[in-house]
Amino acid sequence: MSVPHIVPPQRPTTGPGPAPLSSAAPYQLQLLLALAFLEAVWLWVLPLRSSFWLDELVTFWSAGKGVVPALSRSQLFMGQSMLYSGFIGAVVRIAGTSELALRLPSVLATALSAWLLFRLGERFFDREAGALVVVVFVSLHDVARQATNARPYGIALLLVVASVLQLVRWLDTGRRRNLAGFILLTAAIPYVHYLYAIFYLVLLAYALYVWRAERRVSARNLFAAAAFIVILLMPLAFITIRGHKLSSSLSWAATPDAVELVASLAPPAALAAGLFVGILVASFARRTPEFFRSSMPRPANVLFVCWFAIPILTFFLVSRVSPFKIFIVRYYLPALAALALLVGAWIRIFAAPRLRQILAICIALGSIASYAGFHPTQSPYREDWRGAAAAVRAANLSPTTPVLMRVGLIETDKISWDLNLDQSSPLLSPLSKYPVPGHVILLPYRFSPESVAYLKEVFTRELSSADRFVLIAREDAPEFNAWMRGWFVGQGFDAAPLRQSKGVSAYLFRRHS
Repeated sequence: MSVPHIVPPQRPTTGPGPAPLSSAAPYQLQLLLALAFLEAVWLWVLPLRSSFWLDELVTFWSAGKGVVPALSRSQLFMGQSMLYSGFIGAVVRIAGTSELALRLPSVLATALSAWLLFRLGERFFDREAGALVVVVFVSLHDVARQATNARPYGIALLLVVASVLQLVRWLDTGRRRNLAGFILLTAAIPYVHYLYAIFYLVLLAYALYVWRAERRVSARNLFAAAAFIVILLMPLAFITIRGHKLSSSLSWAATPDAVELVASLAPPAALAAGLFVGILVASFARRTPEFFRSSMPRPANVLFVCWFAIPILTFFLVSRVSPFKIFIVRYYLPALAALALLVGAWIRIFAAPRLRQILAICIALGSIASYAGFHPTQSPYREDWRGAAAAVRAANLSPTTPVLMRVGLIETDKISWDLNLDQSSPLLSPLSKYPVPGHVILLPYRFSPESVAYLKEVFTRELSSADRFVLIAREDAPEFNAWMRGWFVGQGFDAAPLRQSKGVSAYLFRRHS
């Protein structure tokens, strides 16, 4: 396949229009990189040893026994990636089963994404722009949540960012190695997470823009690249169709409304507050207003806006018109990388270096203060399954004591198990990492007539003759949990909290004396 000679675009340095960007002093770059490092340590590193949350426990259940079991177990949950599960299975064999070991791949992948975003900012602007992009990217709380998450989103984010960078380089230079890298990285994205294939629309939009507006690539080469990607995706399509991996019956999110759409397109609160405070501080520091000295290159505008808006709008429309409710931030996480590029580039084209520094400092410190507060070592998901299990173990239960467990998996919405469910079941995935004594009984996902009938059966068969039992419940359905506690009290038991938390609570019930 022949590749035409392509001349990379040059930033204008003379003639009418905005003045070129001035080079940043070395200390300015050092300040920005130090801010990004401080943010990463506080938001990404400190929470790494906290308890797994529910979705991470599904990962642990899938991969905790090694590579081969991971490949088969990953097929039991919708959306589980065989590639990611097998990879984490290998990590377990090499580094062990600690929270740190399983989360480290996401941290490293997100850190590498930050580096590649730096290179994108540098390619379209300069090194200071790249550093500003990194400061904004690391400050985003939703990015931090996935950086400390033993789930595939951080690695999928890396593949998307790397694919975009390879596409930009190929369209700018025509180098075959960039074309090969683009094809391989783009094809790998849905192997890590199916829904991230939506970012193909972004790649297509930018490639079509370059082809139609700038004539820097031929249609033949675009079709050839697309054909190679389709060929590489065929095994995944076969696995998906054969395994029936996609089903709307397991969608747990609600249908989004226009308010949620507007909120998703607006800067996050912490970032907006940092920008506002930074501009306010700068306005007191200088008497003269600051103006932009340059403007964003048109290719950068097209790429960043498409990258940010297309996934969010697509997921919103799919969630509105279909039974697949997928308008969830972690599914369009790479759009936040585009947000970082947009905001970082906007800050860079301010004329005064001091204003740029003040904005970066306010963004970084505001993000740190509003994210972790006084508990920087806690998981951002606030689900302490490890603490709840430790509290239950400290209660000195007998092996026959009933332990009622509401895990909160959407797969438990339909009651299809018996009261003697094996503790190695995927529906009891928290026990694979944080075991508890006693006879564990799984409770349903939500309040319904079926769940009430099931609880009555549990009481008749297991609790009517017991003098005490334990309830462990994920606090994502507080009304249902409160109803259960009240109902058990009404059946003649007193409730004493073993551990109360916004994420996971444990209660000991004793029969009235």
